[in-house]
Amino acid sequence: MTSTLQLAEMYDEGMKNVGQPGVSQDVFDKIKANAEPNLASGWLKYLENFPGFYQSQNWNDAVYGAGVQQMHNISTSGGGDNNTYLFSAGYQRNEGTFKYGENHSDRYNLRMNYDFKFFDRLNIETRTSFESQQTVEPTSLNLVLYLLPKIGSYVPIYNPKGQYYKYQGGFRNPPQYLEEGGLRKSDISNFSTNIKADLMILSNLKLVVQMGVNLGFSNNNNTNPSFNEYNWDGSLFGRVNVPNTASYSNSKNLYKIATAYLDYNKTLFDKHKFNLMARSSNESYDLQGQSITGYNFASNELFTLNLADRTKTEYSQFSGNASDWALQSYFGRFSYSYDRKYLVDFTTRMDGSSKFAPSKRWSALFPSIALAWNLSEENFIQSLNTFNNLKLRASWGKSGNQDLVFGNYDYIPLISITGTYPFGNPNTGLPGAVSNIASAGRTWETIETKNAGIDFAFLESKLVGSFDYYIKSNNNMLVNAQLPATLGGNAPTQNIGKLETKGWDFSIGWNDKIGDFKYIHYEH
Repeated sequence: MTSTLQLAEMYDEGMKNVGQPGVSQDVFDKIKANAEPNLASGWLKYLENFPGFYQSQNWNDAVYGAGVQQMHNISTSGGGDNNTYLFSAGYQRNEGTFKYGENHSDRYNLRMNYDFKFFDRLNIETRTSFESQQTVEPTSLNLVLYLLPKIGSYVPIYNPKGQYYKYQGGFRNPPQYLEEGGLRKSDISNFSTNIKADLMILSNLKLVVQMGVNLGFSNNNNTNPSFNEYNWDGSLFGRVNVPNTASYSNSKNLYKIATAYLDYNKTLFDKHKFNLMARSSNESYDLQGQSITGYNFASNELFTLNLADRTKTEYSQFSGNASDWALQSYFGRFSYSYDRKYLVDFTTRMDGSSKFAPSKRWSALFPSIALAWNLSEENFIQSLNTFNNLKLRASWGKSGNQDLVFGNYDYIPLISITGTYPFGNPNTGLPGAVSNIASAGRTWETIETKNAGIDFAFLESKLVGSFDYYIKSNNNMLVNAQLPATLGGNAPTQNIGKLETKGWDFSIGWNDKIGDFKYIHYEH
């Protein structure tokens, strides 16, 4: 940002370039002398009716300071023959970098891991953690970040009476908004736990069951108190945030996942290796939240909602939201390798998503297959003494996509509740209307992928690389249909789009060491 002298020099040059009077030498002398302001007239064009200031200050230095951070952590671990544990706790305090207003955050975390074994066949692992972070910052923080780069260095913070100064009518004083513009407080907490059990049914057959829960809470409070702005002579310019307001919001989200799979491994004659795996999983997510804004509180000191003004319908502002989704999946895999040379991997899966209508909820049974030939294990390649690794790969598969940009209930004609009635008390009710045109015909996108590639390594695996060529096709992509505007609403997305992506990928790297110094360089 320019100093006041730099501003004057550039302003002088610019005005003279368009044939206008520039800055007088008297103004330059006063700027260099940091003279007292001229209360009768300003020296910049269009600001002649405001006081003229000659000081120069760096607004960033005036508003920003040094932030201090402190962290404290403690942990303990141990165990015995059949169990292990880890416990840790931490606290972190961050002081904000603004010299004005209140800005800081406090973070607490706890973690407990406990693993134990039963009869050498059953292993149980538990992971539990809790995190909580409270943040306090000025409500006008975003506004201040916008204002700071726009303020002239000649503008003072205070008037002669020590009041925050309101200059030029439109100027807003960043320190005042940080100090008097209210506080934004947030409290975010997350609890997570995960339990995993491995049971060796047979020497080569394992059952794995895992369950996890994430529970999150969020509370946010914003206050916007009323405050005065003052002219240079101490007279009242006006009042900000009239009426004063306060907003309160909170939400809760719950994510759950449960999965189980059987894993079978078998080796025959030391060369034939088989792996079979069958898996099922269920995921669900639930979100609930609400918010309310109070107006015209009796005091700037107490913003409890029972002190808000409830005499006007427009002062009744509240909203809520709720959303959930669920996903059920079934997955199977068969893998075979012979003598580390020939590898086959076949997978299949099917999913059901609540984001689609009941009749379209389940995907097709998506297959995929991957083949690999490890040429570096062949005698005729080893006899060349050239390759440390050489593998040819090819794959083909189909998969479904349900992570789409639309709502969780778009197959239902939803009613949008918005607006207010111009009569009655605040609880009369809100108008509603069908907000979208629903379609129960949408279903999973099906993505087909073809890939061929090669992996290689030379010079004792110092030179490594890979090359891949792929074709990715989506033949039933969900897109918006182009319909006449006379339809009278937003058309639902439909499985009518097509997208094909082709490309190749090449990477090469060099791994080496000089003495105890190791280095890796990759190009992609």
